[in-house]
Amino acid sequence: MENMDKGAADQEVQKIIGELRQHIEEEVCNCTPEVLKLLGDIYAYDERFTMKLDQYRCGFALFLREAIQVYCDNLEE
Repeated sequence: MENMDKGAADQEVQKIIGELRQHIEEEVCNCTPEVLKLLGDIYAYDERFTMKLDQYRCGFALFLREAIQVYCDNLEE
């Protein structure tokens, strides 16, 4: 949340998204880029998730979706 002002493509933000993916891989399921993108969509477009995440900071859910998209796009390059 404190990194939102840096932008979704910021190196530190991208590192955190990579750590999120690794955590999901280790604790939940195989987290392909497609799965991670879907998770970002859920954060941003499912109001239950959006309301919970935006409690931390307004716009946080959409920011996460954008940062995840950047991360996945970079993997595909």
